Amino acid sequence: MALSVAPVSAGAVCTGDDLLASMAADKRAALMAAADAVPNSHGILWQAERPGARVILLGTYHMNDPRHAAIVTRIDDFLPDSAALLVEAGPEEEARLKKAMAEDVGVMINTSGPTLPERLSPEEWESLSAAALERGLPPFMAAKMKPWVLTMMLSMSPCMLAEQQAAGKMNGLDAQVMDRARAAAVPITALEPWDTVLSLFAGLSPQDELDMVRGSLLSARTADDNAATLANAYFNEVPQLIWELSRQMALDAGDMAPETVAAQMALAQEILMDQRNRAWVPVIEKTLAEAGASGTGGAPVQAVVAVGALHLPGEQGLLSLLAARGFTLTRLPL
Repeated sequence: MALSVAPVSAGAVCTGDDLLASMAADKRAALMAAADAVPNSHGILWQAERPGARVILLGTYHMNDPRHAAIVTRIDDFLPDSAALLVEAGPEEEARLKKAMAEDVGVMINTSGPTLPERLSPEEWESLSAAALERGLPPFMAAKMKPWVLTMMLSMSPCMLAEQQAAGKMNGLDAQVMDRARAAAVPITALEPWDTVLSLFAGLSPQDELDMVRGSLLSARTADDNAATLANAYFNEVPQLIWELSRQMALDAGDMAPETVAAQMALAQEILMDQRNRAWVPVIEKTLAEAGASGTGGAPVQAVVAVGALHLPGEQGLLSLLAARGFTLTRLPL
């Protein structure tokens, strides 16, 4: 999606301030405590094992970063002995989604009904137009774009978006690990159908859609700083911290009532992570079972699962769900 809009200015090195580093110590401690209270909130590389089966789980960061190199090298320790690499979307799924977006304007654009300028206040639309234009998206296109698509775009740092456009592809950790799997002749399996992203937000009410857009405007104001903070939290192996920071930033902005922020965070958690995690566990178990049935016995059947890092922690996170299925969890060092 990010590569389908007009090019934005590229060439500058992406910079941003770590919002946690400049935060008051007591406030930062409170955010860390909130993250610590979430199960399995620390660590991006884990092993889940039960008799005859082993899963290596890698929480990924979807944007490119030179610090990925060491993690890719670490995953090379596991891929050659694995029956499969499971990812959110494999090469075939990515190709089908890209084809659908190119052939059907209705995938990204609302072809009927009121436009966003008609649904938002003049001040909100002015802010949204400026944020969209900063990301290479003309306001006349943003006006009819589906709210969930626009929200995803506005969440991205303009500088990082420019980098991805210049490269012609997303080259985050997921893509790099898939490259390593192909090099090792390890099959790549998608955890969900290619059109999942198109259906995730289908059931939102009109009010939820507008709240989602308004929430994205908050993060768009400090997108480069958000990106730097997210990356540092990820490489410090505390991905849950960025979720807690997002909640706090929405509260601090004062644009939405606390109960609206709470509802939006809970909705995003359910749509983007929890319901997908629950759907992925049977796919993981099926992959292990099929590999075990075709094997010769002996060592446990192993698979590597590489998904966004926020899919790992939480009561409905992949780690907790696998533990509930009889897997013993072990955090692995990078």
